Amino acid sequence: MRIFLVRHGATDWNLAGRCQGTTDLELNETGLRQAEAAALGLTGEKITAVYSSDLKRARQTAEAVARRHHLAVLVEESIRELDHGELEGLTFAEIHAVRPDFIRRWRDEPADADIPGGEKLAQVARRAWDGLGRIVFPSLRCSAGSPAPSSTDTEPTTCRRVAPSAWITVPTARGGCLPV
Repeated sequence: MRIFLVRHGATDWNLAGRCQGTTDLELNETGLRQAEAAALGLTGEKITAVYSSDLKRARQTAEAVARRHHLAVLVEESIRELDHGELEGLTFAEIHAVRPDFIRRWRDEPADADIPGGEKLAQVARRAWDGLGRIVFPSLRCSAGSPAPSSTDTEPTTCRRVAPSAWITVPTARGGCLPV
């Protein structure tokens, strides 16, 4: 199985340098062209399913790919963008002006940075891995903390991770890594 990850095309907030996170924005003209270019680049690939988060910009990008393969887009909410909380809509300069301590922490210790009113990177990673598990193994009910199927299960109904080797590590300030 091959999985292609395609980032959504541009929005007006991308071009303005604003944090958009979970703010539900549509693609602008540039983004629509980017989505079509991505779809064109995947025309020769054998694609059997196209998944997207529930956000408009992601769905529009996925729809461009799906059209070329005569598929419908399947929505998986757990693969949506990081929730930037109170920082949504702000530029980097605006965030630096109102939350300079956060910017330092984000740069130095991203795994430990609390986004005001938003998510931590570890939360996003767990959520996204759970969603990827549902995409790759649709017959399994994947969720954080689910027990792994036993070796005697003939029809496993739960899973712990997509694969034991599927780990993301985020550097910590203490020099170690946080597996998520």
